Formats: sequence, C-alpha cells, structure tokens
Amino acid sequence: MDSLISILSLDKYPYAISLYRESPKFEISFEDFEEYAIRRINIFNIISYFRDQKQTNPLYIDEVNQCVENNLPLTNNIQKNVKQRRIDHASHYILLLLCCHDYNMKEWLIKNEIVLFKLRLKKLGAQEKTDFIKSLNLKLQRASPQEYQEYCEYYNYPIYLYKVPFEMVTDLVKTRNVILKKGYAFISPDDIDYILLYYFIQTIDENLNIIAKSTGFLEEEFEYVFSHLETLKEKCQCNTEHWRNNSLKGQNINHIQIEMLSKYFPPCMNFLFLKLKERNHLKFDGRMQFGLFLKCGVGLSLAESLIFWEKAFQGTVDSLEFQKRYSYNIRHNYGKEGSRIDYTSFDCQQLQNFNEPSSFDHFHGCPFKHFSKDNLINYLNYYISQYTNVNTKSNHSISSITNNNNNNNNNNNNSKKNNNEKKKFQNNMNSYTSFSSTSSSLSSSSTSLLQSEPFFTIINEVNQKKYNHACSYLFHYIQSYDKYYSRNRTMDKFNLPSIDSMEIINHPDKFFLYNYNYFVKK
Repeated sequence: MDSLISILSLDKYPYAISLYRESPKFEISFEDFEEYAIRRINIFNIISYFRDQKQTNPLYIDEVNQCVENNLPLTNNIQKNVKQRRIDHASHYILLLLCCHDYNMKEWLIKNEIVLFKLRLKKLGAQEKTDFIKSLNLKLQRASPQEYQEYCEYYNYPIYLYKVPFEMVTDLVKTRNVILKKGYAFISPDDIDYILLYYFIQTIDENLNIIAKSTGFLEEEFEYVFSHLETLKEKCQCNTEHWRNNSLKGQNINHIQIEMLSKYFPPCMNFLFLKLKERNHLKFDGRMQFGLFLKCGVGLSLAESLIFWEKAFQGTVDSLEFQKRYSYNIRHNYGKEGSRIDYTSFDCQQLQNFNEPSSFDHFHGCPFKHFSKDNLINYLNYYISQYTNVNTKSNHSISSITNNNNNNNNNNNNSKKNNNEKKKFQNNMNSYTSFSSTSSSLSSSSTSLLQSEPFFTIINEVNQKKYNHACSYLFHYIQSYDKYYSRNRTMDKFNLPSIDSMEIINHPDKFFLYNYNYFVKK
C-alpha cells in the first residue's frame, strides 16, 4: 500500500530537481518544520563557508556534496524518493518564509539556492534533464533558418539554436561566449543551464515577494511558528559582520591620511570626499553619511574628525562659525552630545532608501541608484582610473584596460594621464544638475565605455535594480584585475568575477575594509 501511495505521489515529484513553482500542499508537524529547515540551513552554511571564507567554488568541494547527501539526498528508491522530495520542497519554502523580510538573508538564500540548484543539475542524467526541461514548458524561441545558417559555425553546428533576450544569459554575455543581435542572444542547447538558472532565480524572487506580502495575516494564525523563526535565523551563518574584525580602529588613523585612503573608499564615499574637496562643504545628509563612515568604517577618532571637518570647510566658514554650526553634530554622532547614542554608519540599503538628491549641491545616497546612467559611467570611469598606480609591480593600469576608446590610452605618462582623467571627471561633475536615474540616453563616450567590462555588467545590474550587485561587481572586478596584472599576466587568462558566486558587499564600511586590507596591507 505504501509503495502504491509513493508511486502515485511520484507524479508530483517526478524529477530530482525543481523550480519550486508551487507551494507545498501537505501538512507537517512543528517538529518536522524545524527539522526540515535545519537540514537546508546546514547545507547553506557550508556553502557559505567555502564561498565567503575560503574563497573557493562550492560546486567542486567534496564536503559540500557530502553535506547535501547527508541532509537533503534525492535517491532513486521510490519510497525514499517521494519522502526526500517532499522534505526538499517543504524546506525550500520554510527558508523563503525565514528570509523574505530581511535583505541580507534574501541575498544569502538566493546565492546558496543557486549553488544547490547547480549541484543538482550536474547530477541529472541526460534523459532526466531533457524530460525535466520539457516539463517546464518554457516555450523558448528558436533561431530562424537564416539566423541558424549565419551563426551555427560559431557553436560547432548544433541541431538548432535558441534565441532569447540577452538578460536571460548575462553570464554568457559578460564572458563573451554568445552572439548578440538586436537585444537577443543566440545560444546552443548545450548552454540551456543558463536559461534554467534564470527561471529558477526569477521564481525565487517572485515567491519571496508573495510570501512577504502574505505574512501579515498568517502571523496572527501561526504565532507560535513565527516566534520560532528567530531561533532558526540564529542558526544561519548569514549577516555576520566578521569583516569588522579588520577595522582600522586602534591604528590611530589621523585626518591627514584620509586623502590617501580615499581611493579605497566605495564609490558613494569616494564621490562625497571629492565633492567636499571641490566645494569645501557638504549638505547635512552628505555630512551624516560621510561622517559616520569616517567614524565607523575608517576608524577616525572624534578629535581627528573635528580637525578633518574644520580643515575641509576652510574657505567657506571660519573657525568660530564652524564651532557654532557644525561641531555639535559631529560630537553628537560620536555619542558625546544630546541623547549620547553611539551612532553606527549607514548600510547600502539605508543609503538607497535616502531621498533622491534633488539639487546640484546635494551629493548623498547611492551612485548606482541615484545617478543617471551617463553620469554613473563617467564617474566609474574616473573611479577605476584611481587604481592605475595601486599595483607597483605592473606598468598596466585598470583604467587603460577598461577605457579602450579613451584618447589617452597610449600615453605612457601615468601621472599625466591620471591628472587628465581627474580634470575630465571634475568638469563632468561640475556640469551635473541632477542625479536622476531615469536618463533616457547616454553620451557617445559613455556608450563606448558601456561596451567594455565592468560597465556592461554594472549597468545591467542597475537596470534590474540590483544596486548592491553592481557595486559588488565593481569591487571584485578591480581586485581581479590587480591579481591578474600583479602576476605579469602569467595566468592563463583573466577570470571575470561571477555575479552568482561573488560575495555581495552590502555595507560601505565593508567595501573599504576589504579594499584596504587587500591593497594596502598586502
């Protein structure tokens, strides 16, 4: 009888992989709820460990595969098969519920679900994979006979080619392993995994939004379950700030060093520092954003901070006016005035939620969200050029690599080149009247830059409103280039960072500390 039930139930779970399009339609006990969640958390914790702390690809780590087998195995035994797939199904949705309201946990969940999905794709037999793809009814468009004849030789003459919007296969696009035409990518059936991954991520995003909107009325009915979610969250190795162990606090950073350190700031803080130098002033929101970053990220003491700001404002306010108008707020941020709260710096999500800078003299917020695309590309072009002389072992510069159309690329005088870049940037910045993110067109120079890395990938992430991904890609891109050129290009090839596998930088302090420890301490 049990075998018959299992065979009938197998219709709901015919494959050892799923996009989880439908929520579970069966009941589980409270004890099972906890057990199933912990099984999936165990897998995600070990994936996170190897990806974030060991900086290795979890797909090829034996310990990761063994952890999956120990916690969520999917065997061929019929009776065990159905039970295992029900557990897998339930555990996926429990973690969606667990993570749906926390940005960092959602990022953690999606990154780890992607790895688990890829692991299972690797293990599928050829026929099972074909049947699974057919069951999804994706209705993918195929290239026309004319298009096939034009491009088939580049793909080793497959039986047919798929024609899909390029956004579905961004990993292939950024590694230049696909032909693009009028917004469409032509891909071989061998690359179908990229399309499956696109639909998988899309489904997770949709389900997270649905669950987040539903928790309000569910929480009242299942209060005992929701109260237990916090306990489960504590088991997730997510949202930890172990990176703060490398803080510069205690290193006696002084105000004079800020100039030197500024090139390692994240774009949002680097831009504020440039505008502060240019104008000898920042509006309140900009001062709060940059001041708390100097305090918490850089580790600038209150005494040094007061000196820094007073010197920065020289030319616009005298010492007496500075003491009257500005010193109180600085001391307040350090918990020495008013309610004496020891304020922390803003994370990326908070900066993105700032009101959009509305006039030419407001510069706070997140460049990836609040700049027009044209302004963003021009600024990032300058930002990357700052790293030209970071690597003293190589004569190559990051800016010359990414700016293939820059007229100064052939200039062998790096110092002169940097000055030209800076003047060009400052002229661009001075001409900006707004930071609208709805710019309808790009200048010709920006359009040419957009053809190169990292601009194409960054703008693609910005278009999807994945601002943290865009900034994180920039961070990993710069360091990857440095690793490549510091070895005098003896590596077989330069490996561009992968959006799926890279660590997401979700705090300006984290960006700076990682950057500082990589470029300065090494």
